[in-house]
Amino acid sequence: HQGRLFGEDLRARAFARVGAGVRGDVQGKLNFGLVVLLDVARVNAFRGVSSRVRKIVLDYLCDVAKTSKTASVRAFAVEALASMITSDLEAKSEEGGAEGNFTNKVARGVGGVEDLFRTQNRGGEDAVVVEPVEERMQGELSNVDLLAPLMETITLASNPDTGEAGLVALQNILESQGQAVKEAWPLVIDTIGSCKGGKTAFKCLRFIVDDFVEIFNEEEMTCLLNCSSSFASSTVDVNASLTAVGMIWTISDHFKNMKMWRVVFSLLIDLSSDQRAEVRNCAVNTLFSCVVGNGRDFGNGEEDGWPFIFEEVILGLLRSVDGKFEEAKE
Repeated sequence: HQGRLFGEDLRARAFARVGAGVRGDVQGKLNFGLVVLLDVARVNAFRGVSSRVRKIVLDYLCDVAKTSKTASVRAFAVEALASMITSDLEAKSEEGGAEGNFTNKVARGVGGVEDLFRTQNRGGEDAVVVEPVEERMQGELSNVDLLAPLMETITLASNPDTGEAGLVALQNILESQGQAVKEAWPLVIDTIGSCKGGKTAFKCLRFIVDDFVEIFNEEEMTCLLNCSSSFASSTVDVNASLTAVGMIWTISDHFKNMKMWRVVFSLLIDLSSDQRAEVRNCAVNTLFSCVVGNGRDFGNGEEDGWPFIFEEVILGLLRSVDGKFEEAKE
């Protein structure tokens, strides 16, 4: 740019690529090294070595988000984390892997990638020189490693506003790239469960139950049941607790074996002793609705099936209620 020094031009370009939506007053508070580090990681996303670099960048952004004393810097770090995670999940879900993702970005004319390889030819016109791209990104980050820094930011941030910003970022990631989360679901669900009582966390839970429970395996469903139970037992919002109890029933519609039913009934029996009458009644009604609605699936085995339902569930519920009643009298 004419009339501007190289350093000034580099700074302007870096901020334009990394944070086009960042206000000028915020830019002044950001460490330029942080901006350039993120810029380099993003524009080199297609390279085979990028997984190692991106892990370093993700962990660093997590530390900045958790510990920075400046709110605008913390917010930038969370947004940068979300942007990198979304980009990587999108790359994994697109056909063609890393190469296909890079090719698509160039074809769409996304600013930043071209700038990285732009040179000045003798005629004075810009030319784009693109290096060969590996067919497959070597040692790419697992989804657990990719999402872990954001989950850590949500759970360990020293400022509540950072944790909430992390949850908002997670909600956006789930809505845009939830189908690509795959093996990281337990980590994501456990993180949401640790934020029981939070409205944004509850929105994330509802979205997962509504859109992804059908594809979950037993481990993921167990995590989802425990997460729903944690929200049901939270005393922050009774309406959210009642909705969470209903989620347990919704999740139970997607499995048939007694192993999973044992988890469901155990959670509902615990909730039937909740200190709030509305939640107790909802849990008891849900328990019996599950029994009546799924009786054909219980079988007649010695340990499973109806013997378990009568001895452990129904009688277990009565014993639990009787125990609480005796405690209240004392």
